Amino acid sequence: MNLFFFRHNTFGSVAALDAAHVNFNELTLILNGNVNYYVNGKTIPLKKGDAVFLRSGSLRARDAVSADYISFNFDTEDNETVDLPTHIRDCITTEIKLLLSACDEIHKKNIRTDEFDSLGYILSCIIKQLAVNEKMQSFSPLTLLIKDYIQNNIDKRITLESVGKETNFSPVYCSEIFKKETGESIVSYAINEKIQEAKRLLLEDVPLNEIAENLGFENYNYFSRIFKKRVSYSPLQYKTTFFR
Repeated sequence: MNLFFFRHNTFGSVAALDAAHVNFNELTLILNGNVNYYVNGKTIPLKKGDAVFLRSGSLRARDAVSADYISFNFDTEDNETVDLPTHIRDCITTEIKLLLSACDEIHKKNIRTDEFDSLGYILSCIIKQLAVNEKMQSFSPLTLLIKDYIQNNIDKRITLESVGKETNFSPVYCSEIFKKETGESIVSYAINEKIQEAKRLLLEDVPLNEIAENLGFENYNYFSRIFKKRVSYSPLQYKTTFFR
């Protein structure tokens, strides 16, 4: 991903844009205020919390702006895809706000020669988070409940029986709905969440045995086997390779 333009407009007046085809990708997020975009002949009314994503080649126009917004212009590599709709509603979650704040801090200092490399990396994280948020909106209340249960009980052993007890649905029904909507089994999803948490704890230099215990694994050896199967490194190898 090649980011070449970043702007945070804090309510300053910006002139309207006449209709023209853009030869880059654009992601604009509205932090406050309202603005109308016109994309490929369709009106896109944006309000606080919305975003607009324009693919290269889109026909774009925009009304004059007096709003707080952040905009990124970027190109993608041949093997990169951005799986976002044009109009992304109510998408500025706490995670997105934190990432945008990081962009502001980097841009404000403006002392690093690799500023756009750093901003481009954060933009990739923003795009991934927006895609995750969009997918989450299509999940049923049951799947969201199962996800919350796993996240809130990451330190425990997660089973289909414990999920069924928590949701008041049969374990088989929970399993079928979750797999249908996510493409992943409940147990596999729970293990992946535990592995992600293990990576975070490794970064904080928590002892390996303690990580295994804190994540509800039977013992360190079992945790190490599962970790290596999912990550291709043992916990110790992962720690020494990536966090020297």
